[in-house]
Amino acid sequence: MSLRYVNAFAPELPYTLREQVIDYARSVEAASQEIFKEAEVKLTDELRDQLALVAAVRKLHSICSSSYWLLYNSTRLLGNDVSGVRVGGTTFTPESVQFRQLGTLLRDLEVLLNDQGLNVELLRQPYPQILHFLANERRPDQ
Repeated sequence: MSLRYVNAFAPELPYTLREQVIDYARSVEAASQEIFKEAEVKLTDELRDQLALVAAVRKLHSICSSSYWLLYNSTRLLGNDVSGVRVGGTTFTPESVQFRQLGTLLRDLEVLLNDQGLNVELLRQPYPQILHFLANERRPDQ
């Protein structure tokens, strides 16, 4: 099993994030035979690698999105009574560099997904439906 597309971008991620993304993609790749069978799509190396890439992006988006929205909603719910949310040794406020970077990362990831003919709604689908999209609906130039 190759994870070739995942390995092309994962080294740029911070270690713990990279490990989570790669491990998740590896688990989807390990289940790919069953996913292909359920989707009734012929297993090819290219489609398996694309499916693993979508799984990695799904995990990355999930981590970024949940982190951003947890911080965003926490700061909004707490209102003016607190200056921010403390996680470990860092306090996150809507004005903090890390909070803004996380928001930028999430927006940039979603723009990139759209530019590649994917979207967040597709990432939320079961893997057999994602596989159908990859095999039948996504144009080669995307």
